[in-house]
Amino acid sequence: MASIDPSKMTDLHEIRAALDKLREAERQEDVALWAQLGRHSDMQVKMGALHRTAPKLAKLQGNAEALAITVGSTCHIAENVSSKVRELDTIKVRLQETLAQVNEVLGLRDCVDGVDDALKGGDLAAAAQAIHKYLQYDPEALRDHTAAVLDAGMSTIEHLELKKSELVEQLTKAFDATAEAVLQEPGRFSELDSLAALYPLCGERDQGLHAYGRFLAAFIGQGSEQQLKQKLGGADFTCVALMTALAERVATTIESKSAFVNKHYGVGRVIPLIEQLQRQCDIDASKILEQFEADSKAAERVAAVRQHTDDEPTPETSAKALEPLVLSLVSMIQCVEMYCRYVYGHVTKTAKAAEALLVEQGEADSGPVPEPVSGPAVLAVDPAMVAKLSGEMKERVHGVVGQYICLEEHIFKQNVAKAVALNTLETPMSKTTTLVDDAFFVIAKSARRAMSSLHADAICAILNNIRALLEVDYILIFKAQLKAGLGGGGLVEIPRNISVSIRKGFMQFSSTSSSSGDGHSSESEVLIALNNIGVSREHTVKLKADLESEAKKLFATAALTDQQKISSCLSELADTIQQFDQTLKTGMSNMCRSFVRPRLSELIDGMLEYVTTEADVAAFDGGSPFAVSLITGLESILNNYTPSLLPTNCDTLVAEVAEDLAGLIEEAAFRTTFNRLGGILFDKDIRVICDYLTSLTEWSLRGKFARCSQMATLLCVESLGEVQEYYSATASVAIAGRLTPVQVKDLMRCRKEFANLHHEIGSLHLHS
Repeated sequence: MASIDPSKMTDLHEIRAALDKLREAERQEDVALWAQLGRHSDMQVKMGALHRTAPKLAKLQGNAEALAITVGSTCHIAENVSSKVRELDTIKVRLQETLAQVNEVLGLRDCVDGVDDALKGGDLAAAAQAIHKYLQYDPEALRDHTAAVLDAGMSTIEHLELKKSELVEQLTKAFDATAEAVLQEPGRFSELDSLAALYPLCGERDQGLHAYGRFLAAFIGQGSEQQLKQKLGGADFTCVALMTALAERVATTIESKSAFVNKHYGVGRVIPLIEQLQRQCDIDASKILEQFEADSKAAERVAAVRQHTDDEPTPETSAKALEPLVLSLVSMIQCVEMYCRYVYGHVTKTAKAAEALLVEQGEADSGPVPEPVSGPAVLAVDPAMVAKLSGEMKERVHGVVGQYICLEEHIFKQNVAKAVALNTLETPMSKTTTLVDDAFFVIAKSARRAMSSLHADAICAILNNIRALLEVDYILIFKAQLKAGLGGGGLVEIPRNISVSIRKGFMQFSSTSSSSGDGHSSESEVLIALNNIGVSREHTVKLKADLESEAKKLFATAALTDQQKISSCLSELADTIQQFDQTLKTGMSNMCRSFVRPRLSELIDGMLEYVTTEADVAAFDGGSPFAVSLITGLESILNNYTPSLLPTNCDTLVAEVAEDLAGLIEEAAFRTTFNRLGGILFDKDIRVICDYLTSLTEWSLRGKFARCSQMATLLCVESLGEVQEYYSATASVAIAGRLTPVQVKDLMRCRKEFANLHHEIGSLHLHS
């Protein structure tokens, strides 16, 4: 409580308030004092208990001091014992090291005795095991602790090194002799493998692997040389068969010897072995390719094809004569590609296994695995070396790929030109000519043959050539036919750079067609050309789908770059399909403009006026006489064309007719007089006509009659105010987006009821 200074109080009220506070403070102090007095007895009891405990605590203190003295003496004894134990541990470690050194000395002595006895007895395997045991010791430790001198005056290590050199020399002689024998008698392969397995035990991994690879390469080369000599001697061997046998021989050797090399020489070391085999494979493949060129004279025939591109095919450059050569080229390319895929896949798999094993050894708690002096047991593989393998062989076959591309293009162009020259109708009722099926049979055959080569660059080149043929040469034949049938109706002429062989075939077909006098009209020629375009489009779609499916199977395990190349080339066929679509649409539009539109104009001329009564509107439930007559005329017109058209082209024709008809009706409506009931009847006619045309196709055609339907709606209004509402700022965009304000006013002037309201019609404020 704050102190109160009575000298500063001058007011009676303040003095009384201060007095009340003092009384309250006094009351609280009394309460606290009585509470303390009430706990006095309890405090007396607790103090008595403490006085009684004091003697016990003094006794406990004495016991604790005695225990501290005992613990101190025990600790001193324990420290003395611990120092003795440490001394014993040191002595034990030194004793173990001494025993190990003694064992090493004894072991080295055993190695010396073992290698001496084995070499005297000619047991190379036992000698290799003794040297292998010696190589397991730490060289530094051996130099420090095994300086014992043998009878010959040399140290143990010097003696073992000498015996190692002697063993390697004897092993090399034995290996070379056995290798020569195995080349004569392949049945002794296991004996040679046993000798090859001794090199790693002697610490000569690289030398052994090189010797083993040299023998395997010689074995492969011997087989190729024997087969080539047999062929030259008259045996029934083709160069393709020789190349296939070479690839199989190398692949079989790699597959059968990989496990042996991984076990005895280390994981990943089969890759240097494959390098040796691949060098021999490249040499043998070059010899086979040279013999293939000598037999087939492919380079000469390719030069003849390139030199006489614009001439008539000779017996040597005809497609029939070149077909066997092309098949041989494809088989040769396919063989090399399959072999290269195998080698790349096997080497990649081995490299991944070696890398995983290196990581596993690096993370092992037991530390690194001891390595022989000749190198690590696991070989770290260079990715660049993996990519280089079989690359030279692919380069050697690159010339064959170029020859194949040239001849394949020549063959399918020549065959397509022949199909163009022989183009005709199989029967008078045929809807397409023979050109389409014949040309696409040739094209599909070439595409699938290219796909079977498995060579991405060759496949892409052939696909690009096929696409160029379809887009430049093939499709322009039909464009020329359409232009001739339509009387120069807006399609482009055949350019001068079209393939000469196909141009000649087309000229031959044109002269034969014009002189045959078969009586075909220009309309039927146009319809057949349109059908040919439609079927060509379907064949292109099918060809693209089939090739994509085949590519997924053949290139599932190929390099990603090869997959992307082929996928890109196949996707470009979509542009060819789009070009067929555009040509078909343009041709159908020009045909309708030339043949159909004049007849439609005659039918629309019967649309004179729509001034009618309610009775007429009720009576004409199926449309006005004009609509019935128009539908009858449409049916007659379409029946002249639909029997000769393909179903898809019929749909296109109906859509084109609907678009032309809607435009003609719209033009006629601005020249016709209507009353309101006539507008209702006109709306009914538009629906009837649209329903009829829609029944002829699966396509939706109502959008083509949208402007006509809007005109019918406007013609049914009772007043100009309704027109103002339709075209106000808040009107529906679907209505306001069809006819322009000028067209709406012109249409309103066709209403008989508004004939005298020219000023009011002109004053309408319509939003476009």
